[in-house]
Amino acid sequence: MARFPLVEGVISIREPPGLQPAPAPLSARGKLVPSDLFRFSLGTRARIEVMTLRLALVILFVAAILEAGGDALVRSGLHAHAFAARLFFFVLGGIVLFSYGYVVNTPPWDFGKLLGVYVVFFFVVSQAINWGVFHQRPSGAILLGGGFIVAGGAIISFASLR
Repeated sequence: MARFPLVEGVISIREPPGLQPAPAPLSARGKLVPSDLFRFSLGTRARIEVMTLRLALVILFVAAILEAGGDALVRSGLHAHAFAARLFFFVLGGIVLFSYGYVVNTPPWDFGKLLGVYVVFFFVVSQAINWGVFHQRPSGAILLGGGFIVAGGAIISFASLR
């Protein structure tokens, strides 16, 4: 898989082995076509998939909600007393966690380069669920550690842009 050099990790060009990468689509202004997810084929030789940063962030945020939400459902199942309630929470949690796996692995991206942003989203969403659903407010130590998580996510994200 070749990578377009201007926005590596956002545009993937997939071609059969031995072919040179095709140019990225350009609008009349010389910029990338502004659709969120844009796929087209260049004959049978190549397929270009374009994903904007905005769409990538939305997908990562939805994935964080699904992962933290699925974990919360399983946790609720562990604490439920009735068998039917436990079964309901476990099955629903499994479905939500499977959905997370599907959402995070379907897009044509280099997930390793987006991992810093995802970890920040996951931390924020999981703390919000823990506070809102389970009524456990984050301690000062958790907030301090969360500040380091956000800083680390920023470092990983900015380093990946280079």
